[in-house]
Amino acid sequence: VGRLVPAKAYHVLIDAFASIDSRNISACLIFIGDGIQRDDLQKYAEMKRMSDKIFFLGARNDIPQLLSALDVFVISSDREGLPVAMLEAMASKIPVVATAVGGIPELIVPRQNGFLVPPRDPQKLADAIAAILKNQSMRLKLANAGYHTVKNNYSIETITSQIEAIYFQFAKQKLSLHA
Repeated sequence: VGRLVPAKAYHVLIDAFASIDSRNISACLIFIGDGIQRDDLQKYAEMKRMSDKIFFLGARNDIPQLLSALDVFVISSDREGLPVAMLEAMASKIPVVATAVGGIPELIVPRQNGFLVPPRDPQKLADAIAAILKNQSMRLKLANAGYHTVKNNYSIETITSQIEAIYFQFAKQKLSLHA
């Protein structure tokens, strides 16, 4: 789920998916979103002879329903902040495989609430995805742990409380300066 742009390194994800397919793991890859690389990525999927298993759905308004159909959510980016789409997947109890870039390692504890892999490494990305697809108990464990990570750290109540604490701290400092 995201913009189809170079920073997302979706070519790497397609390479990883081709590796998964060569292992005789039954799966399909779904891209939700649109962007400047859509045509290039579709051609790349065709070149890899994967166009019958890779689907480009474009921009959608039914993301929660689509997430509920997924077995694993993958971020292959070269750079990221803290991806909202990843938080949404975790909140939807979808296990996550993501590259260890930007703010992602602050959220994912490897093999506890998701998998972290180095960027631009299709083999390690494929290994992590395959591990989740082949092991239902691991998939459920990661999904539940990811859900609790988001619920405990990124719920509206938690974020509101943290923002209030910052404002109170700031106000307290301002008052002490003027006293």
